Amino acid sequence: FPVTIPDSKTMDGLNAHFFSQDEFHEARNRKVYDVMKQSQAAREQALAWLISTNGFVREAFFDDVYNYASKVATWESGFEDYRLLPLIYELDSREEWTDPSSWGKANPGLGTIKKIDDLENKVERAKNNPKDLSGILTKDFNIRDTISTAWLSFDDINNEKTFDLMRFNNSFAIGGADLSITTDLTCAALYRDWE
Repeated sequence: FPVTIPDSKTMDGLNAHFFSQDEFHEARNRKVYDVMKQSQAAREQALAWLISTNGFVREAFFDDVYNYASKVATWESGFEDYRLLPLIYELDSREEWTDPSSWGKANPGLGTIKKIDDLENKVERAKNNPKDLSGILTKDFNIRDTISTAWLSFDDINNEKTFDLMRFNNSFAIGGADLSITTDLTCAALYRDWE
């Protein structure tokens, strides 16, 4: 029978054959997953399902799972994991969001469990209103992005073509400033990592 578990503090001592963590893109950490996975230690054929659309929480549990599963799915060297079956439905590139012939890549149930006309309406609305674009890219096409009000998009932040750490011998610097409403400076910081 399904059980909804709100947090990891009350979960020690479970002995699960199966668990499903749905919409785990909202998880800020991996505590619930780790406790549930540990609860299967005595089971011979334990099964765990992680199910989610993409989300707006970056550099957290979802990104960790997604990065690992992507490497397993593409048979990247060192990531041969025969106990994991990653099924990742997403567009091949961000530019495909306006191409109806590509929508099935991210929506295997399109036309059956998801209405085509609903997706068409969302796409048309996003073409005319850029604030809707981030939501449709993330939730309907599973493209990683930041929230629509963010100063930098996910592509700006994760721009491997422009910024290659290997080219800089794994050295980088990041600076930031927080300006007040007036002309004074509230905060400035510089983080650097030189080899």
